[in-house]
Formats: sequence, structure tokens, C-alpha cells
Amino acid sequence: MKKLVLGLIIILICNHLAFGEIEFPSAKIEDEEDIWELYIEGEISYNDYQTLSYLYRHPLDLNEAKLSQIQELPNISFDLAQRIYSNRPFKTLEAIIPIIGKDLFDQIKVFIQVKRLWKKDFNLWMTDTQDDNKKADIKTRLCIYTKGMELAGFGKRDEDGFKLKKRYLMLENHQALKKVVIGNYQVRLGEGVVFNTAHRNNYRGVVLDDGERKSDNQDGILVETSFDKLNYTFFYSWVDLDKFPNSVLSKFDGKEKLWGGNFTLAKLDTHIGATAYVSNFTSKDGDSKKVEIWGVDFLKRFKDAEVAWEIAKSKNQGNGLFIRGYKKLSNFKYWLSLRRYEQDFINPHSMVKIGDEKGGCAKIEYVSNGLKLKAFGDYYKHFSTLITNEKYWTSIEYKLTPKVEITSKIEYEDKDVNRGGDENEIYYLKLDTKPHFKLDINSAYKYINKDEEISDYAYTKVIYHFKPMIIFTVRFKYGPDGDRQAYGQIKIKMNKKELITKYTHTHGNSHPHELYLRMKVKW
Repeated sequence: MKKLVLGLIIILICNHLAFGEIEFPSAKIEDEEDIWELYIEGEISYNDYQTLSYLYRHPLDLNEAKLSQIQELPNISFDLAQRIYSNRPFKTLEAIIPIIGKDLFDQIKVFIQVKRLWKKDFNLWMTDTQDDNKKADIKTRLCIYTKGMELAGFGKRDEDGFKLKKRYLMLENHQALKKVVIGNYQVRLGEGVVFNTAHRNNYRGVVLDDGERKSDNQDGILVETSFDKLNYTFFYSWVDLDKFPNSVLSKFDGKEKLWGGNFTLAKLDTHIGATAYVSNFTSKDGDSKKVEIWGVDFLKRFKDAEVAWEIAKSKNQGNGLFIRGYKKLSNFKYWLSLRRYEQDFINPHSMVKIGDEKGGCAKIEYVSNGLKLKAFGDYYKHFSTLITNEKYWTSIEYKLTPKVEITSKIEYEDKDVNRGGDENEIYYLKLDTKPHFKLDINSAYKYINKDEEISDYAYTKVIYHFKPMIIFTVRFKYGPDGDRQAYGQIKIKMNKKELITKYTHTHGNSHPHELYLRMKVKW
């Protein structure tokens, strides 16, 4: 109890520490539809959803992955990542079960593999939405992979006709090169302060982009090569700024040409990197702007501890700094971090949308005998306006029995402390039960108070495993003012073929129903 109190005190006093930790669910995930459901039900963030979807489409090869990539798998601690890394190579995927346990293996097995062989993956899905103007969308994704080459494309047909949205060609381990990507890609280097076109909080390195996204459409060529423990990455790309709204310079509504590179020296417990890039922006009106930026990042791991930092410098502009640390003590885990982005620090390809901020946050986690307690606090201030923002949340997860689990969460956010308004409160309670080996029942209630505007909803979700290859899902959602939603889904899996159909009927808004049909084939 003394340790718990001490941890909570640390959160309250660390007003100049900043940290962003991704929360992954402990639920078993079998396909992309399960990931989407977790996002819709508010159990994971949009960043988590995109990262898990990417890992599902591109499972991590445990025999080739870097230690940092293994650590970023859902629910994999640094200790487990080290044990996996040290016991390579694996001949089969199941060979890691003695290291991580059967339960954790079931949670992450769709995100990992031990050898990439010839693979073809075809997806076709259709969405029909009824509103004032009825329309239907047809989308398809095709991925063909053979050892050393991967080709993928994503297209969409709507009232404007068929358009190819994303496509790439990747050559891997091609002669002396490690990887060549031509087409759509995303990258995150270091701690994300200098270069991060993925705009995510996790998953470092090159991210192939073959999914449906309305933004961050990076298009170009990237080359990655390595010599012993030294890794080089070079990139050149062109971007339509109107398709890149996450950039702070998207107001240019024009084109960007970007080139740069990174080198990284990585050992088992130490990581040192440097990144630099130059961007030329040209608007449709002829206005132009040039951004030159560089940065250095460092990461060091110890037994049950980790420290990392990154410092950035923008030419003729401000600086950026990010520091974070992690420590495990008995049943407790602590995270602390600090960030400072000066007022004129503008970096369009960073996790930092704009400068003018200093602050920090802390997190504590306690796990014991089926109980998991988490608490988080973030406190930061803007240089120009002197406005202070704060955000806190705490959650409790408790397994009453192996088949019954309760989760509760309280969240508070104030975007202009002591000035009134912009205060949000969220209360969340969920009950997961498994009354029968074929049946899962999840019920939840969420209460939201946003600037004195109160809304709430409750839902019940029932999953029935009719046969190993056939799964039925039904969900009922109840909201205020008569808003309610009925949702049904059928999954049929036959060998490497999947057929998924969903029907949603909503009462009380402008979208009465939505029909979703998807076919997925691997061969």
C-alpha cells in the first residue's frame, strides 16, 4: 500500500513530465473486424486501431525483427521481448509459447510469424449506407507476397468512379540492400520528434501503407540498408498537401517535395540514431516555404528500466526536446517523461503538430492476483497564451473468476485550467463474461459530460461460436433521446477463405442502416 500511495503522489507532483503510452486490450483478436470493434466500442484509440490493423496485415517476423519492434507488440514487455530476441531463431510460431505463455500467445498470434513464404491476399468489401442520398462504396485490397517481394494496392469505387488510393512495391533483402519501397509508405524514426509520417505513438521504422486512410498519403521511394549493427534509411517523396491534413503546413494546399535520411546504431540494450530532412512546400498560389530539420535520439535499456530522449533543431527556428523513462519495481511499473517544444518550433513531419508547449506526464500500473490498477496524469502549458491544459484518468481491471472480468475507468480533461469551459468527464464500466465455452457476453456503460452537455449510452454484445468456422455476433446499443442501434454480424471461415457480413440499423439519426459485406481470400 505504501508503494501505491507513493506512486500516486509521483503522478500529482510531476507537473513537468510528459508521456504517451499506448493502451492495448487483453482481448483475443482474430481478424481486422475484431480490431475495428474494439475501436468502435471505445476500448482502443484510433492510433491503436491503425497500428493493430497494420500488424495484422503485415505480421512481424520474429526471426528478423529488431528488439524495439518486438517490444511494441501488444502486451509484450521489454523483459519478454529480450527473451524472445535471445531465443531466436524459431522453427515454428508455437515455439515461443514456453516463453510468453499460451494466453498471451493467443492474443498476439495474428500479429507474428516466423518465416515469410509465398502468400497472396485478396480482399473485396462493399458498404451500402442509406441516408438522404443513398450510396454504395466498393473497396478492394490486393496483396501478393513472395520471399523478397511484396506488391499491394487499395482501390475504391463510389459515385465518382473507381480510384486507386494506395499502392506500393517492396523488395526485401534484395542483393546488398535490406529493403526498397516504391509507392505509399510511412516512417517513424527515433522518438517521433524529428520524423514521423505515420503520426503514431508507436511502431518504429518503415510502415508499408496499403490501407484505407484519408490522410498521410506519403508517396515516393525509400531505401533501407544495413552493415552489421548500423542501419541506414534514405527517402525521397512527394505529397499532395490537401491529402495530408495532419501536416501543420497543409494550409498551403499544394505540393511538397521531401528528401532526407537516418542512420541508427543498435545493440541489444542501446540505440543511437540521427535523422535529417529537407522539405520544399509550394502552394497553388505560388507561395513557397522550406523547412530543414535534424535531430539525435538515444535509448538505453537496463534490467527492469529504460531511458530515452530525442532533441531536434529546426533551421532558423526553435528546438524540440522529449525525454522519457520507465522503471519496474515488484508489482509496480512507472513511466515518467518530459517534453518542451519552443514557440517557433515548426516541424510538419513530426508527432508535434506545432510548437509552443512544455509539460509532462506520469503513469503508474499495479498488477497482482487478477487486479490491474492504472493511473495517468498529463499537465502542460503553452508559451504564447499561458493557457494550461491537464488530463487525468484511472482504470481498474479485475478478474473475479477466469470467466468474469470487470473494467472501470474515470477520465477528466480541462483544456484551459482556471478559465472555465472545455472540461470533459468520462465514466466507463464494462463486464465481460463467458457463461459457456461457445458464448461470450460483454456489457458496458459510458457516461460523458462535455462542457455541461451530458450524453451516455450502454451496449450489450453477444458472441456465439456456432462452429469453429462460423461465428455469430449481435450487439444492442442504447443512447439518450431514443437513439438506439441493432447490429448483427456473421463470420464464415473455410480454410483460407473468409466471408464477413454485417448489418447495422440505427434509430434516431440520419443513417438508418448500413450493410457491410467483405470477402477475404488467401492462397
